[in-house]
Amino acid sequence: MRVGLVVNPVAGLGGAAGLKGSDGADVQREALARGAIARAGERATAAVRALLAARPDATVVTVPGAMGEHAVRAAGAVPELVACTPGEPSSSADTRACVRALAAVDLLLFAGGDGTARDVLDAAPGMPVLGIPAGVKVYS
Repeated sequence: MRVGLVVNPVAGLGGAAGLKGSDGADVQREALARGAIARAGERATAAVRALLAARPDATVVTVPGAMGEHAVRAAGAVPELVACTPGEPSSSADTRACVRALAAVDLLLFAGGDGTARDVLDAAPGMPVLGIPAGVKVYS
């Protein structure tokens, strides 16, 4: 089983700072100024650990850096990396591009909120997708 992973590293940042969402560089800067700490990577790590405990034969396929690789390595696994180079900070366009790069997986996991869910589903119509809630609003 090949499981893809995409993480929105700033998902939920605004909620920790009492803001409505984490969309936009201005909101993210304000959240960080208020002492917020991004937790999406931690949630993705926990999900990967649970996945591998249940399916130790699974291969986790992801993208370099904070959008996936860091969470997989923190879970104690070695990821298979695909060619996708997200910006720093990553954007919704990066999410869509990286999801398209993961098109050959059996299941796609994503850690993020409502905006990330929309981006993932736009880029992966018909692909089995499972979300790891990491946003503020989580209405999707």
